[in-house]
Amino acid sequence: MLVSVVFPSRRVNEEHFRRMISNFCSSCSDRNELEILIKLDPDENIWKYVGILDEYKMNYKLLVYDRLGGYNDVHLFNNDLAHLSSGKLIWTFCDDLIVTGDWMKAAKESLNVFDDNTYILYFPEV
Repeated sequence: MLVSVVFPSRRVNEEHFRRMISNFCSSCSDRNELEILIKLDPDENIWKYVGILDEYKMNYKLLVYDRLGGYNDVHLFNNDLAHLSSGKLIWTFCDDLIVTGDWMKAAKESLNVFDDNTYILYFPEV
């Protein structure tokens, strides 16, 4: 089952981003089950993201367009990323979080709990 992690990013610290991607990889038993989709502003150093994502051999898509209303338009960015995603599960994320533990297993176990398969994942500690 493919999980699509979607988030906008703006001027994220390179080492923090590397740590975030590293933790995604180390806490996911099969990277082929994970895709990362990121919305970037055109003034971002896109190659910084590409370099780190390539280093970890991630499946990813980058979407670059104007900042619009910034934080006030995060819902638009997430919707655009969701349209480009391929996952059965779409997780809206933030570029300042770090995942640990077997979050993929917890996410898979939450599928089909509700008829419409719409829910909020909350991992207090995994």
